[in-house]
Amino acid sequence: GSSKESDEQYFSHFEPVIRFAVTSDAHISADKTELHGLQRFKSVYDDTYNYAQTQTYKGFDHVFVVGDGADDGSDDSLNMYAKAIKDQGVKYSVETHAVMGNHELTDFTRLDYDTLVNAFKQALGYQTIDFHITIKGFHFIMFSPRDVHWQYDEDNLGPWLDNEIQKALADDPSKTKPIFVFQHLGIKDTVYGSDIQYMERTKDGARVPATVIPSILKKYPQVVDFSGHSHTIISDPRSVYQKEYTAITTGSLSYNVFDIKGASDLHVFATDTYGHCFYSLIDFFFNDDARQFLIFETDKTGASKMIIRDADSHQQVGDPLYFRSFASPNNFRYTLNRINSDPLAEFDNVQIADPVITADSVTYEIPHAKYAQNYRCDLYTEDGLPIKTEYRLSDLWLVPQPPVFQIDFYNLTPNTNYYTQITPVNSWGKPGKNPLTLHFRTSAS
Repeated sequence: GSSKESDEQYFSHFEPVIRFAVTSDAHISADKTELHGLQRFKSVYDDTYNYAQTQTYKGFDHVFVVGDGADDGSDDSLNMYAKAIKDQGVKYSVETHAVMGNHELTDFTRLDYDTLVNAFKQALGYQTIDFHITIKGFHFIMFSPRDVHWQYDEDNLGPWLDNEIQKALADDPSKTKPIFVFQHLGIKDTVYGSDIQYMERTKDGARVPATVIPSILKKYPQVVDFSGHSHTIISDPRSVYQKEYTAITTGSLSYNVFDIKGASDLHVFATDTYGHCFYSLIDFFFNDDARQFLIFETDKTGASKMIIRDADSHQQVGDPLYFRSFASPNNFRYTLNRINSDPLAEFDNVQIADPVITADSVTYEIPHAKYAQNYRCDLYTEDGLPIKTEYRLSDLWLVPQPPVFQIDFYNLTPNTNYYTQITPVNSWGKPGKNPLTLHFRTSAS
């Protein structure tokens, strides 16, 4: 791909003709006293409108919710969700379309698929749970799961989807416009998190990864496929995946899920909002502070810009992503080639200041390394024998970012020389070349 500067030059005369917001997994619930998801969901509308007002093109054309807007399929939760959509829609004269996720298909009083679907349609005022709409000449195709185990009936949905994409293509003689597709579950092994949970179907009585729908999407480079469910952060580079088509994951407004590439699950510490670590024993690490959504803008040639937003601090996260063309995979730059081309995470001439040393511990703060998704923290004896390795998730995704990151090691022996080495690691699991080293001696007990 070309440099960021040339992107900014290329897009300096970018004039969008459409702007829409995409979000998912707000998990709005009538039961929960904690209503962060509801507040953040409303912020998607407020923030998109306020951002649009600062732009030359001031349109706020639609909101798409890629499932799990409600935390369950009860009337109370669905109505709370529907009321937020209606109130914000009236406030900003904007329409919303939502697909069902697995949570709207979960309710302990209603176990029947049709009953849950009807409750969803009634609350949101829909005739159907699959849509093909056009806005300003762009096509948007959305579809929902087909049973309470949130599987997708590919035998019927596949041909339907293929046909709808064909209609969209027929409407664009230039074959350059993106065709937007939305469904809750991502396609296996595409975007961040889709290696763990992904679209499935039933075959011979067993759940297997979907094959028909992925093979259809692969025929059309114009497809931009948005999925939710993974709760992974949008600002991680793995959240956009381009190969035969473009896939984008839409984050969450309730809790985040993280992984650390290549780390065993026994030695990973996730961080909370304040940069404090907590210990976790699962493959993915949870943080209940999710707040990312995205704004997508496209011009008449199909060139597009994606802005990641923080619904709590009402700020932009990182740099926009630029898509010059969806006409052919030859134009794609957000491919797996980034594993080798993305920058390594490095510290910027950092010295460790004022470590706090006791008889059995050391604690110190470090400034962040740019592009660090996590920090590998190694503890050695004075002679360089490894004692342990831990990984700590970076909080680079937070806006504003906490100014420092805390490192600590416990259960040390009194009166002993040690050293620690902190290596920043990027999202692709590649370590930086300049680790931070601290030599110290524990105090006598």
